[in-house]
Amino acid sequence: MAPNPSNTHEHLTRADRPQENVTQWAKQDLCWTSFRDTPLEYFETAEDVVVSDAERAVEIAAAKEERVEESKLLGYFDLFKVDPKTWPALKEFTGQNFALSEKETGVLRAMVTKNYVTESQGKVLSSLLKKAEKEGFRA
Repeated sequence: MAPNPSNTHEHLTRADRPQENVTQWAKQDLCWTSFRDTPLEYFETAEDVVVSDAERAVEIAAAKEERVEESKLLGYFDLFKVDPKTWPALKEFTGQNFALSEKETGVLRAMVTKNYVTESQGKVLSSLLKKAEKEGFRA
């Protein structure tokens, strides 16, 4: 049987601790003498501790998906860091250098007039900005 590591965490962060600051509480003798006297919970079997390969694969896939979504959101928010003068300049540049799809035209128009687009429109706008930069556009 192995001790459950959450025992320590629960003891250090319990609501009735005499010191509000956890790091200060952890430095006090009272913290550790009271912990020593607290009955610990133990895992019954190794299976309670060990994660199967299948469970681990699911956890890894979920973590990757979470990072992808987080990355998409960060890219979306980056659009609002761009100088608002960039969007009319991009509209002019694209009009002179290459044709836009109907969707790209609508999204760019929304950003120029409202300085706001939805997340899905942000993907279109981000892609358009990258395409224009490859063609020589500089903000």
